[in-house]
Amino acid sequence: MNSKVLILCQYFYPDQVSSATLPVQFAEDLAKTGTEVHVYCGYPQEYYKAGAVSKTELYKGINIHRVQYTKFNNKSKVGRLLNFFSFFNAILLRLPQFFSFKKIVVYSNPPILPFIAYLIQKLSGAHFMFVLYDVYPENAILIKAVNKTSILVKVMNYMNKRVYKSAARIIALGTEMQDFLIYKKNVAKEKITVVPNWYDGKQVLEKVNNKEFLKLRSRYRLVLLYSGNMGLMQDMKVLIHTAKLLKNNDDICFIFCGGGKKFNTVKENLQKENLSNCYIYEYLTGSDYSDVLQITDVALMTLIDGATGLGVPSKSYGYLAAKKPIIAQISEVTDIARDLQSYHAGIIARDADQFVTHILDLLESKEKINAMSLAAYQLFCDKYTRDINTAKYINLVKKL
Repeated sequence: MNSKVLILCQYFYPDQVSSATLPVQFAEDLAKTGTEVHVYCGYPQEYYKAGAVSKTELYKGINIHRVQYTKFNNKSKVGRLLNFFSFFNAILLRLPQFFSFKKIVVYSNPPILPFIAYLIQKLSGAHFMFVLYDVYPENAILIKAVNKTSILVKVMNYMNKRVYKSAARIIALGTEMQDFLIYKKNVAKEKITVVPNWYDGKQVLEKVNNKEFLKLRSRYRLVLLYSGNMGLMQDMKVLIHTAKLLKNNDDICFIFCGGGKKFNTVKENLQKENLSNCYIYEYLTGSDYSDVLQITDVALMTLIDGATGLGVPSKSYGYLAAKKPIIAQISEVTDIARDLQSYHAGIIARDADQFVTHILDLLESKEKINAMSLAAYQLFCDKYTRDINTAKYINLVKKL
């Protein structure tokens, strides 16, 4: 495929969160097809702690162009909005540079960014593919980040209506998200393709090097892991309550790692309740994350009520790649819930009491964990590998 493709996203290499890693892996695989790939993104900020990076960079065949934007606290509502609009304006100022591209892939981070692809399409006739990670403004309304009657919501609805209508293709992460777009946003079904996120199985290493994690593995019979965003869409209360109910069980430990608006609240609650069998870390990357996956017996996942169709918990794919069964508090109509149940790779729990029941059951059944682990990996291989899903993206780009 000898053509030029423009990718617009806020987070990219060398950031280490999934909203950066997934676009990077897609861009790498797209570049391998002979496509000239240009990415416009922000400078790494909160998810990158190493040295300075250059304004432009050629990385694995990808032409990266970085823009400066504000660095206000993303955990603050005002700070996050200012960062969104600052990045949007930084990209908008480069609009004339984009008119030579006829194929564009734009991500929903930040949620107003796709409007730039719409402007390019109107001004130059380009075709764009919109990758929808979260549905806004409904997502923000649900978590009470914005008022549904606010000017911001009206602006986003104005933008979204034009983006949905003008996009040549929209990627939804699950059929539940596709259904929400069709029935709640009046998006034409023929425009939508369901492509889930993925995990690169090569990132999972079998050997554990982290001495702290090795000590935890030797100390406890059952290690439970929650990793990823602890944001407003995640029901962290149910997991804290679960840990509280099991605080006196010396055979079980909980590991929390990640970030987000609820991270400090989770940390404070674990300390307040004196949950000595709970351990909390900020985002783990590279070998540390691989290590924590390897010492884990069972992974945990949760979404708040009302979130179905507005987002998909992508952390599940890393769990499955590492052969970890999942206990999930999530609607049974979601793709991941159906997959976990049909493959017998996971269990659906509705509240803390059910989490406790399933955890205690698995504590006494190593054979059941082993069987679910094999099923989890089979599910990953069948549906959620990098190769399978970046190939779907590349095929859709070819057809733009």
